[in-house]
Amino acid sequence: MEAFGNVPNEVSHAMHYGGVWPNNALIVDRFTQANIIDGFHVYGIEWERDSMRFLIDDKVVWNVNLRKSWSSGRGRNPYTAIRQPWDQRFHFIFNIAVGGHHFKEAFNHAATRSWSRPEMTVDWVRVYQK
Repeated sequence: MEAFGNVPNEVSHAMHYGGVWPNNALIVDRFTQANIIDGFHVYGIEWERDSMRFLIDDKVVWNVNLRKSWSSGRGRNPYTAIRQPWDQRFHFIFNIAVGGHHFKEAFNHAATRSWSRPEMTVDWVRVYQK
């Protein structure tokens, strides 16, 4: 899940796969709701053998079928079967990223020095297995 301060009505979900850069690929889905980045929300992923569902406030906003080849089509294919790499263990990364290609207008990195309190507040994280 990603949110951008300059796009307050949108969050996106992404699945990255394929070989190492530059042979990797991703698919992205965007969810739009007025002022979605304000306040707290419950974000979830329900990961099952054949699908991955992304949720916001208990509502499924994106459903991905995992029963296919996830080769990026570039470089050597690191996968030998359908559902790979989604049959492996993964980990979570929480961060505040600044800049990058997500910003439609030129990003002024100098402006970030004036941020008095950039923060990402996480109330809780729960991981469980059926």
